[in-house]
Amino acid sequence: MTRTRQYKNVASNYNITEEYLEKLNDYELKKVFLDVRSFLNKQRRNRADSRDLEIDFCYIQKEMQQRQERRRR
Repeated sequence: MTRTRQYKNVASNYNITEEYLEKLNDYELKKVFLDVRSFLNKQRRNRADSRDLEIDFCYIQKEMQQRQERRRR
């Protein structure tokens, strides 16, 4: 699945796609995770619409979980 969304207020303006997340190393993935989580929390505090960001956050978490499972094997 290819989903592209760009967030202007998130550091580095991430284009979040599954392919993009797969190409990141663990450090970069963690940085994207933290940046998006931070922006998501700000959106929630301001009661702004954060649905699309929440969906992308799920994709980031999924990629992190898959990597963790691969390391266990």
